[in-house]
Amino acid sequence: MNKYLYYTLWILISLFLGSLANGLILTVGPLIIEYPPGVSFATEASTIQSMKLLEPIHLMIPFVAHAMGTFISAFLMAVYIKKPYLKIAFIISLLYLIAGIYMVFLIPAPLWFDILDLTLAYIPMGYLGAKLGVKINVFKKNN
Repeated sequence: MNKYLYYTLWILISLFLGSLANGLILTVGPLIIEYPPGVSFATEASTIQSMKLLEPIHLMIPFVAHAMGTFISAFLMAVYIKKPYLKIAFIISLLYLIAGIYMVFLIPAPLWFDILDLTLAYIPMGYLGAKLGVKINVFKKNN
């Protein structure tokens, strides 16, 4: 298979699976840490109103979702591609960071959360995922 086609497919697959993990955590998270009564994310207006009701413990759910989505995507890229593992994982992390910055402008979260999320959930988790993925890369020779 053409190298560029292979990389493109794995980028799309890893982004899809990372986004799937993100969405799954955002869906299951409230079953573990219940939101206060009256919280609804059904519409943009209800999301803006609901953000005022959330406490720091509730913001762990989106933080973990963002971090794990990025981690999984970068991990998969580092496992299933040849070099340059870290460059491609960094690009994946950067794409998630851009999406995170976009969400900061859409959803009025507390400033401390935005800073924490943008500084720790994307580039560092992508780097960690890539470093761990490289250790079990399928292209390494098993001698």
